[in-house]
Amino acid sequence: MPRQHAAMTKGAYTLSHIDWPMVRLYCPQCHRHAQFKRSALLKRFGPDKVMPSMLADMKPCGIGGGTSGPQCQLRYWHAMTDAARADAIGKGGLPASWA
Repeated sequence: MPRQHAAMTKGAYTLSHIDWPMVRLYCPQCHRHAQFKRSALLKRFGPDKVMPSMLADMKPCGIGGGTSGPQCQLRYWHAMTDAARADAIGKGGLPASWA
């Protein structure tokens, strides 16, 4: 989970608020996953990038994008519940380091 800081930008955590060395993304709808080095994301987006916006910008999932129909369910792996991560791992195909 993100470390706690006194102030959040626009009511959301920024990339500077997290201390995960790898930022992992997962879509439970299509089971796609991706991971990025935090240092690379800092170079790409800067420390003030708000996490919800970065998630939308990263979007390796091809589902949705319009205003109707199925939408991408992409989320941060580290912010998912233990049960949601266990369900994803149970589907197989994730890197062993994610277990």
